[in-house]
Formats: sequence, C-alpha cells, structure tokens
Amino acid sequence: MKSSLKLASFLFGLVFICVGLAWQIAPAYASARLGLPFPGGLGLSSQIANLGSCFITLGLCILIGLTRYERDWLHAAILLLGFAFAESLIAWLLHGATFALRMMTVEALIIALLVCVTNQLAQPHHRTPPP
Repeated sequence: MKSSLKLASFLFGLVFICVGLAWQIAPAYASARLGLPFPGGLGLSSQIANLGSCFITLGLCILIGLTRYERDWLHAAILLLGFAFAESLIAWLLHGATFALRMMTVEALIIALLVCVTNQLAQPHHRTPPP
C-alpha cells in the first residue's frame, strides 16, 4: 500500500510537469484542457508563464520530495494545490465563477494522497535517503 501511494504520487508529479510543458509547447491545447479562453498578447504571455511555471513547480516539488525523502518538498506541493483549491472556492463564492467541481475534486484527492505520503515519510525508516 505504501509503495502504491508513492507510485501514484510520483505519476501525478510527472503529469503536472507534462501539463506545465504543454503550456510551453502547445498553449492552445493546454488552455482548452483547463477550459480557459485562449487569449492573445499579454494574456497569453501570462497564461503560459504563470500556469506553466506553477504546474512544473508542483510536479518538481513532488518528485524531489519523493526521491530525496524530504517532506518539506511535499509540503510545498500541498500548499500549491491547497491554495488552488481555496482560490477556486473563493472565485465561485465571491465572483460568480462556475463551480469547478471536477478540478477541485482532483485537487482534494491529490492533497489527501500527498498528506498520506508525507506522513509515511515521517516514519523513522524513511528519514534518510538511500545511498
């Protein structure tokens, strides 16, 4: 069970990096997959830079945390996803945005997964990385 949770987390880390790279390589595709309008000019620059960097950072935090057995990296990933979840809720509650149930469900499940893995890394036999 423990290794399957880590494997799932690792795969999510890879997926997040791929999504981030998609913003660099095929921004129209990445934008459509998230249900976002595809703007031009400064809006496009902002989407590519901000969303691409967030997804790549999220994926790298997960992969580094898992490979180095360092919980702090996973905490950073949990914070990024947690704020994304909270901001989606705020957008819906305060600004009339569409309730993003599917995205928020995925974010909540990945947060729960990462919390479980983080707790596993807190166990004494996981404190130091293998040689």
